[in-house]
Amino acid sequence: GRAPNVGSEARYFAHHSTDADILAAIAGWVNDRKGPLQASASFGECENIGNAGAVLTNGVEMPGDKILEQAVAEGRTLFASTGDTGSSCPVAPVDTNGLATQGYPGLEWPSVSPWAVAVGGTDLTSNGASPPKRLAETAWEFTGGGNSTSEPAGGYQQGVAPTNCLFDQGGNPYAPGVAAGPICRSTPDVAAISGDVATGNGLSITNDSGSDQQGAGTSLSSPLWLGFWTRIQAAAKGKGLG
Repeated sequence: GRAPNVGSEARYFAHHSTDADILAAIAGWVNDRKGPLQASASFGECENIGNAGAVLTNGVEMPGDKILEQAVAEGRTLFASTGDTGSSCPVAPVDTNGLATQGYPGLEWPSVSPWAVAVGGTDLTSNGASPPKRLAETAWEFTGGGNSTSEPAGGYQQGVAPTNCLFDQGGNPYAPGVAAGPICRSTPDVAAISGDVATGNGLSITNDSGSDQQGAGTSLSSPLWLGFWTRIQAAAKGKGLG
């Protein structure tokens, strides 16, 4: 709908939800010479908090960043949803499908990667008129985002990201006051409409096997940005705008 002249769509599947298979799927896109210059990922895994007494560990962050850095060098852009587990990360593995707040306010990879575009969600409210007009658009309460603990900020955030990293990417803590960590990544970078199922302000999704259902979340916001960027890429000269 955002890019109506698109002629085809490529999908890259992980056989299982393991770190190795997820990395293989992303690498499959990056190494596909005929693959699209833009992609969207509507999933997330909590970033590494630290190996010593870690709350969570992440097996995709360090190797995944190298793959996404290659993607950017090739002129490719990955959009990644920030709210896959809601506005924070689960201390214990639970599936809340983005509609609950967990105990730890952590960020998720790949959206936390400085080589990806982190996409947050907004809740659009109309004025109730016919036809309706925009009344307000605010950040969705479960959109996710905040400050990373271990992902250094890209050059584009050096002047605006507010916090220093607590850990390096291997999970080793920086000594307070002795060796301050680098400025750390902040997310989201951009946002688009996500809606909010909890308040009945989601999107109506048509299911061929049943009645329409409410759907919402940053898993909608990220593909919307994919559509925006597809049009921008199509108008760009050269190999792409990574």
